[in-house]
Amino acid sequence: MLGPKQFDPVNQDLEIRDLYNMEDAFHIQHGYEGAYRARLNANLAFWDGLDGRTDWPTNGEGHPLTELVLADYLVLDVTKPYQEKGSFLEIELAARQGRAHETCGGRAINDDVMDKFFTTLINAGNGPVISDGVDKSSRPASRSFPYLSSQPQPAREAGTPLTMPGNDWVTIELDDIQSGALHERPSPYVGVYLLLRIDDRAAGRELVRRLQAVVDTGTPSPDPSHDAWMTVAFTFHGLKALGVPQSSLDSFAPEFREGMAARATHLGDVGESSPEQWEKPLGTADVHVAIAVLAPDLARLEAVAERARRAHQELDGITVVWRQDCYQLPTGRTSFGFKDGIGQPGVEGSGRPPSNPHDRPLKAGEIILGYPDETGELPPMPTPDILGRNGTYVIFRKLHTNVAAYRQYLRAKAADREEEALLGAKMVGRWQGGAPLALSPERDDPDLGSDPRRNNDFLYGDDPRGFKCPVGAHARRANPRDALDSDGSVDVRLHRMIRRSTSYGPPLPDGMLEDDGADRGIIFVCVGAHIKRQFEFVKTQWLNDGIFIGAPGEADPFVGSGDGTTSFTIPRRPIRRRLQDLPPS
Repeated sequence: MLGPKQFDPVNQDLEIRDLYNMEDAFHIQHGYEGAYRARLNANLAFWDGLDGRTDWPTNGEGHPLTELVLADYLVLDVTKPYQEKGSFLEIELAARQGRAHETCGGRAINDDVMDKFFTTLINAGNGPVISDGVDKSSRPASRSFPYLSSQPQPAREAGTPLTMPGNDWVTIELDDIQSGALHERPSPYVGVYLLLRIDDRAAGRELVRRLQAVVDTGTPSPDPSHDAWMTVAFTFHGLKALGVPQSSLDSFAPEFREGMAARATHLGDVGESSPEQWEKPLGTADVHVAIAVLAPDLARLEAVAERARRAHQELDGITVVWRQDCYQLPTGRTSFGFKDGIGQPGVEGSGRPPSNPHDRPLKAGEIILGYPDETGELPPMPTPDILGRNGTYVIFRKLHTNVAAYRQYLRAKAADREEEALLGAKMVGRWQGGAPLALSPERDDPDLGSDPRRNNDFLYGDDPRGFKCPVGAHARRANPRDALDSDGSVDVRLHRMIRRSTSYGPPLPDGMLEDDGADRGIIFVCVGAHIKRQFEFVKTQWLNDGIFIGAPGEADPFVGSGDGTTSFTIPRRPIRRRLQDLPPS
């Protein structure tokens, strides 16, 4: 509306549209208000006259729509019903016409807003619809209203002003999304993972019916018991066992259809990490359903686990084929001794901010199917929509950790215990207590590490060569943050995912250097809408391959490819230090 200059002889030399695009619509600079109004008055009068008559008389006080357009925001009334079409500008126009509005207003994806604009401007909505010639969406439109929360909202008291949403008011259907996708796990936690096999289709479908009634959603609850929750995932073979039609099975991502064992060589799962060495039945066609239960304590874990048992017990066609208990170690750290679970992205509409205040929330479609992602497109989704919308893909890996070998290596390479701690921190990117090297590069800072407001408040862009945090450190490889901003071919946000990993097995006693034979490690779990460009990209390009950090021969010191020995470089002045023959983790 501000663009054309020819109808505004007073301000023809001003690029008013560019100026206005830099304004805060709620606090417009006083010096330009008159110019904006003059341009709008002139252009709106031109639009109104295109049909040869005046439907918006000005009465000498400017065009009646000028203030509405100048405000540049839509009004919502969450106490009124949602309308899939016809809500756009309904509140504003009702106010102009002196009548009560009937809908919640705002903008729905299915509204043809351009036609609405043209028709409103040219004939005030009293004549034929003025079309822009585009009458169909280029891709399927959502049936849910994207600007109202799916959570119940308190009724607005009469006379109180409508409040405008903030930038995080992108609505996702939380009541149709499982807790594990968006909720932080409790800390401390105890948990259990169960893998089930479906031997009878009817029993499998009854299992789904039962699980649907007990699985927790992402809608926040004031009930403390909801600190404990259960989530469920299905494998490709599980969907086949349930009788999902082949046409729908074919619509899933190829990485999901093939399975992790088939993609092992690509992922670097070779040698001792090859599928032949995996704990059975992991990676086989016998795994159909995965159930995860996490809780702050054993009592609440048992209460939720009982719900899971009731869902599958007494179903003769359902077999539990694997169980893994997990818990947070008494130190709150992984088996290697490092504080875990610090950095997580935020997701628009989830109500949970990023743990790094320098980040902005990811577009919902990066994590949840059915919503636009960082590219502005909808992620490929299984068909029909009910099979994929509000779902996500889950990566599940059991990673054994060789803690004794790791401790022996550090002891052999360090002059004293202080240097041991420093070498370990350089390999991870953080000190054991959680303090990031980016903020405390030479010595531990326990207060920083334990402060959730500060321990993830950093970037890497000021340390391009890795003197503070080595570019090959595990945490920096997994999430380079702004370190790759100078490389226009890399958008780190396209490779973020939500990590839900947990520890399992007893801790190796402090100071012990010999392996005690116990199985301990990490159950690696992550979720995202794009397996290939999220998990697989990070694993193959950033963790397994050192090309992007300028060190082709160096893999991640903890979870890199198992195809042979590796090295790790610690930048130092005047001479860097290179650690050779890192032990398998």
